[in-house]
Amino acid sequence: MMTSPGSRFQRAMSLYDDRRIDESIQELRAATVEEPGDSQTFRVLATLLDTQGYKNEALDAYLRALALNPADYRSHLGAGVALRTIGDKGASVEHLHEAVRIDPNVAKSHFELGITLDEIGAVDAALEEYEQALALDPNLRDARYNMGLALTSLGRYPEAINAFETYLESKPNSARAHTSLGRTYSLTGDLDSAIAEYREAILADSNYSKAHYDLALALEDQANSDDAISEYREAIRCNPDFAEAHYNLGVILFKLGQHEEAIAEFREAVRINPDNERAHNNLGKLFLSRNELYVAISEFREALRINPYYAKAHHNLALAMRDAGDLEEAISHFREALRLDPEDLAALAGLNEMQSRTRDNQGSDLINM
Repeated sequence: MMTSPGSRFQRAMSLYDDRRIDESIQELRAATVEEPGDSQTFRVLATLLDTQGYKNEALDAYLRALALNPADYRSHLGAGVALRTIGDKGASVEHLHEAVRIDPNVAKSHFELGITLDEIGAVDAALEEYEQALALDPNLRDARYNMGLALTSLGRYPEAINAFETYLESKPNSARAHTSLGRTYSLTGDLDSAIAEYREAILADSNYSKAHYDLALALEDQANSDDAISEYREAIRCNPDFAEAHYNLGVILFKLGQHEEAIAEFREAVRINPDNERAHNNLGKLFLSRNELYVAISEFREALRINPYYAKAHHNLALAMRDAGDLEEAISHFREALRLDPEDLAALAGLNEMQSRTRDNQGSDLINM
């Protein structure tokens, strides 16, 4: 005896209540085949697929639900979030705007619209949506946290600090909120308060790599290299593939003359992110200091392949080519360094020296003819 679509839907809901999610999804799939005109079944199926990570299939189900019932704000909301997840942010904004238009009193719709607007750089508009979400639901804590991030990006630091502090009143052990509050204090120049917040974040979660990293940056700003090194190492312990932590640690070690360790950190940085032109440039400088010219030249060329407008790499490659005896290429890169950075007086001096040596060489050639 064939199960009716309505019975399938009820069975799917019972399976869901029993936390048998995969079986519930199978029942809903069967129900949509047997009764393809029921928008609710498609929407519920989409919601469950979404929670299980089947983003593309979920999106298809949301769109099928909307084809049957275009006025369903919940399907617009779900489709908007799914579209953002797969990277189609323009379509995400359209669906989330429609969800808000259909029912402007749903806090989650405003919140999700704010997230997508934030991601496309429309921070002012995103902030309005977060504020509207909180007006509708003051307990929507993530909207307050995101509002703090938006206010920080807009340079409205006192308001951002207030938003993060309000968030922390209800969630005092949030490592990410303490870290974000610390970043905002750092932007105001209040490094002591920033460091205090980063340490609170680490107390809440000692494995939160961003808190260790941001603490290291603040300690560097206070010229506390030893503790900054320790925190960069902690950030790397928490996240071994944290490319910027490897890079910044390499910079400190380079400045302290610990060249072998610096080389190791820069190599890790480019292993994780091969397009880090700054790490390639610094590797080149280290190898140049050891007179390993051809390795240095290779690193400088790689930095310029990634970013042909990197004035410092042109300058450094010019120095390496000078030491390698290729005066013409040295002149070419000194000229490019000056074109990109006309205030590079060392490049100007290097260019004048190379041109003088070239003239001297030409004069010697004429005498010897």
